Amino acid sequence: MIAKEVFLSVIICTFRRLIELECNFNSLIVSNGPNFAWELIVVENDDAPNPALGDLVYKYSLKLPLKLVFQKGANLSKARNLGARSARGEYIAYIDDDAEVDKSWLKNVIEGCKEYSPDFMGGPAFPLYKTKKPGWFKDSYATSIYLGEKPRVLNSREYLSGMNLIIRRELILSLGGFREELGMSGGNIWWGEETDLQKRARNFTSGIKIQYNPAVCVFHLVRPEKMTLRWQLRASYTKAASALMGENFQMTRLEGARKLFCNCMNLAINIPGLLLYILVDLFRKPHDAFKSYIKERILNYVARICVLFKYIATKKLTRNT
Repeated sequence: MIAKEVFLSVIICTFRRLIELECNFNSLIVSNGPNFAWELIVVENDDAPNPALGDLVYKYSLKLPLKLVFQKGANLSKARNLGARSARGEYIAYIDDDAEVDKSWLKNVIEGCKEYSPDFMGGPAFPLYKTKKPGWFKDSYATSIYLGEKPRVLNSREYLSGMNLIIRRELILSLGGFREELGMSGGNIWWGEETDLQKRARNFTSGIKIQYNPAVCVFHLVRPEKMTLRWQLRASYTKAASALMGENFQMTRLEGARKLFCNCMNLAINIPGLLLYILVDLFRKPHDAFKSYIKERILNYVARICVLFKYIATKKLTRNT
């Protein structure tokens, strides 16, 4: 049931998440409208096609304008690029396979693209909990790109997130797509490919319009392992390393040493507060205040110090870092 004329191509790249993907499909059914000119492309990226995914796509193909394509190898950027090449719409909308869209998402995406005529457009991603969250874990820790209730054009130092990202198809193809050495790869966490794409677009041509639209919102699943300090430290480290890799390692070792010193000083400034929280929270369980302080005031500095130290020593970072 794919429309003859397609204005919007929604692309979901998936890697072994059938349950989450079905929830995503159901949210798109609620968001769908009778006159929407759109298509839905599911890009499986894995070592081999999963027959169960084919069955799921077939099950929903009567309710959604679905098409399934396969990218060999677990690489999110490669999958996104294949999705862009397979798309027919004037605009492409990328959403994560473990996200669920707002009931008006499709309508707001299509109307927003026509009203603002952006090169990029996106909106907030709010947390979606399906398990109980710990007391110390705040919604803000899992909220992405919430920039207020008014739509606006982003400035040159602001970027949109990839879990809810709309791009003019002609632009992404002319840029050669996402850098495939960046982004998620199987079980390896890595980021930065969306920011890199937006930076390259701004360098590619003047007047690139990156539009924030709060009406275009999704809800992103917060899995239980993400609500642990261990995962948060790993995520902070990966974000810092991804940012450095996205800059193509232009920083000299001297600049790296200066940043390392600054981060060590910032960490030292926050140590007295950490000790105070330890004393105050010592006899209270589950130590929520202590954990929140570590998340907000300690982890990012520790992660940056580790990344900078390794960069200065080796000037090399990889997805497996």
